[in-house]
Amino acid sequence: MIPMAFWYFSIGGGLILLSYAIYPRDPVFILGQSIGLVIYLRNISLIRGGKRS
Repeated sequence: MIPMAFWYFSIGGGLILLSYAIYPRDPVFILGQSIGLVIYLRNISLIRGGKRS
């Protein structure tokens, strides 16, 4: 069982890395971090959805 704080810290770290990738305009780095953020947000939404039902 992974605590919810892990996903929130992952989003924070992903946003920091994404901002670091945007500064030099590195498209591969930007794409990689963007996909990671989408996955983290999806995991949070799945966990929240599972608790409701």
